[in-house]
Formats: sequence, structure tokens, C-alpha cells
Amino acid sequence: LTEIAQGYRNSDGVASFIAPAVGVTGRSGRTIVFGNEAFSNHDLFRAPGALIQRVSTSFSARAFSLRQEAIGWEVTEEAALETTTTAGQIDLRRFAMNDAAQRLMQSWEVQVAKQVLNPAAYEATNISVATEGDAWDQPSADIEAQIDAAKEAVRAQTGVYPNRMVMSPQALNYAKRSPTIRKYALQGSIITTEILAQIFGLEEIRVALRLALNPTTGQLENIYDNCALLFYQPSVATDALTPDENGNYGTPAFAYT
Repeated sequence: LTEIAQGYRNSDGVASFIAPAVGVTGRSGRTIVFGNEAFSNHDLFRAPGALIQRVSTSFSARAFSLRQEAIGWEVTEEAALETTTTAGQIDLRRFAMNDAAQRLMQSWEVQVAKQVLNPAAYEATNISVATEGDAWDQPSADIEAQIDAAKEAVRAQTGVYPNRMVMSPQALNYAKRSPTIRKYALQGSIITTEILAQIFGLEEIRVALRLALNPTTGQLENIYDNCALLFYQPSVATDALTPDENGNYGTPAFAYT
């Protein structure tokens, strides 16, 4: 399993792009929570010989506990032997390992989506529901202006502009066809996520293409449906279930601080 599933990559998933894995030393603990004290303005003027003003770094903490997930698979010796000797030869053990890793990634994708798409987790200023004229499928919608307003809302709370975005397939299709976006492209050219990132002033945009099975209807549905998620993430994006070591406890990061 280590040789096959380590660093398993799902090119259509965005869970690790939104919330990269973070290494911790225990199954539970506390994380540091910084306030907005760094934004306060101090009069640091000092007369010769006067005392030097001092500030103290303070922070609070909140508890966390890990959610453990595990999966096993069964491959009988008879089935494994038969699949290697028939016309359509496959390595059933390798197939089962990859299938198990895929199911773990699917669970992680759905869990992250439930958290970041929950309106109750945000303040009112961080949620924008498009009205009829502003919906991205309407020619009159000024998508760039909407993104600018959303970026300012993020900066007002964190002090930094968002640098990444996740778009649902519908949002990407609407943006590609929008007259307010196509005016930046040459005639006949294709609007890509790279071009959209340049227009919106972002480092990277990814499209959430992964699907989930609806147990009620039996149909495959988008996990991220008709939405766009704008956020700031300081670390290098990773698509693996392994921690990125470039994080900093004092840096704002969506889904963590």
C-alpha cells in the first residue's frame, strides 16, 4: 500500500487545495488563534532618553480533535488468480488498493465541501447571493466587479487579499461566456482558468469537477454546485494527504484561522 497509494492524486479534487493537510503531534490539542491587535496604530515617537514603548504578543487558543477514517478491502485468492490468467488481465490487488484510496479521497472531498459551503460558518459580509440581474448566467452581470467586492470583504477581515478561488463547473462556464469577461480576450480565443486568474488578480483558480452519488436519486451530482469560493491560502497547494511544511501559525489561512 505504501508504494502504491502514498501521495495518491485526484486531479479533479479540490479538498487539499482548499485545506492542505497539517501535521500535528497528537490526536487532540489546541491551536493558536490570533486577534486583530497587529492592526492597531501606536504612537511610537520617543524623545531622547525616554523609555521605549513595548508591546506584548498575545493570543488565544481553541481545541481540536482528529477525525479518524479507515477503509479495508477484500480480495480472495481465487479471484486474484483468475483475473491474472484470463484474457482481460488485471492486477486485482492493485486495483483494490487504488479503489480504497479513491474512496478515502472522496470522503475527504465531501467533508471539506460540507464545511466550507456551510453559510452558518461565515459572517453576512462574506456571503454573496447573486440577484436575478447579477447572476453570472446573465449578460448584464459584472463578474469582475463582484469579485473585486468579494476581495475587499476578505481584506477587511484578514488584512490580505484572497489569492485563490474554487469554481463549480457551472460558474466556470458562465464566466467563460460572460460579455464582461470576454472583452479581455482576443476574438476566437478560449477563456481558461489561467486567464480568469489574471483578470481577477489571483494566483490560481481551480474547478471542482468531482462528482458524488446522490443516494436518493441514484444520480451523480457536483459536490460544489453553482458557486465560487474565494479565499487566501499562504502555503503551496498540495494534492496529497501529506502535510505541507511551509505553514506559519501567525499567517491567516482559510479553513484554519
